Amino acid sequence: METVDDADVQAVRTEKEALRRHLHRSYVEHLKKSRALRRELTVDAATDLFLGLCSPMLYQEMTVRLGWPAQRWESSLYDLLHHALLRPDQTTSRDHSA
Repeated sequence: METVDDADVQAVRTEKEALRRHLHRSYVEHLKKSRALRRELTVDAATDLFLGLCSPMLYQEMTVRLGWPAQRWESSLYDLLHHALLRPDQTTSRDHSA
């Protein structure tokens, strides 16, 4: 049986994080182009916020350790992202059923 080297595991984690950052940054760039991003935020700062708020560790903390239902976390995350990233004059649909 082949063993997994810690360096290999770290390389996979690093690659996954880079992909997450790329995906989140693409979304933030879309917000910037559509003028929905808060004016005071740079794309880099908004991407950092997005990554932090959507982190798997934060989800685990809230739903597993603190016992929040997933739906409560989803609703709270929506509110947090809306407030942190979007200009105050932006309105979006709150329907999470899709």
